[in-house]
Amino acid sequence: MALSALQAQNSITVSDVTVQEGQSAVISVELNNETVFSAFQMDLKLPAGFEVATTVNEDDEEVLDIALNDARKKSTHSLSYNVLDDGTIRIAAFSTQNATFRGTSGEIVCVRVVATGTAVAGNHKAKLSKVLFTT
Repeated sequence: MALSALQAQNSITVSDVTVQEGQSAVISVELNNETVFSAFQMDLKLPAGFEVATTVNEDDEEVLDIALNDARKKSTHSLSYNVLDDGTIRIAAFSTQNATFRGTSGEIVCVRVVATGTAVAGNHKAKLSKVLFTT
């Protein structure tokens, strides 16, 4: 019996958006994957001067405006996130029934961001790191 590494052409990207100070825009995290997956985790670091917008949930609590793509998730998928000490947002989604997401490519999660008064004009890049997908 031999053990070999899984070779796959997978990529994950953050969409381009244009936003003015005080306004918000939705960035999409898009996945192109060769295999199905049931859970993922990733760290998203926004550039200086940008932060995740907030919304009010069904319990009238203010929460970050981060959501799974309804067209890709199944009813048993749950989304969780946490803001780390350095401002990085750790985003995770999973299914307690190990249900796989629909399809293997396209938007998987969207994040509404807002440009604050400290944002500097120019091109800025969000950074994705510690990306994990599993079945």
